[in-house]
Amino acid sequence: MATRLVVVVEKAKGEFFHDRSRAAYVSIKENGCRVTWNVDTTEFKDWLTFQLSRGSRAVATSSAVDDAVKTLRGKALYEGPQHEVHVRVARHQDKVYLDLGDDHWRVVEIDSAGRRVMERPPVWFRRPAGLLPLPEPKSPGSGRRDTRFFRVFQRS
Repeated sequence: MATRLVVVVEKAKGEFFHDRSRAAYVSIKENGCRVTWNVDTTEFKDWLTFQLSRGSRAVATSSAVDDAVKTLRGKALYEGPQHEVHVRVARHQDKVYLDLGDDHWRVVEIDSAGRRVMERPPVWFRRPAGLLPLPEPKSPGSGRRDTRFFRVFQRS
């Protein structure tokens, strides 16, 4: 059964990676957006068991889920690249990324030219319990005001 669970993630073309602290992650394209989970979270385990039952009507035991997660964690740690993982705000090159926390995993990219809502940013976000969605910006706006707000994230 654990093998079938691993196959579920492989069929979903899960992208495995880890962070500096050796936390293991998987990123999966789900409903048109990139969803990222720590493989040890309840959210990922729930998704995994649901995908199995949806595809084959099989029910996974908790020990099969645990065994599959151990295998997937190893894949992320030993085969996957290392990425910095952020909560809500990230800086990359000359841009700031703000995770909107919505169901589509969209972010606002902010730079000196303005801001724009996008999917698949060049940075990785995780979503701890309690992270609530932010409203989508109403207009593109000038990035000048936005980048002043995020000046605290600039590196010297």
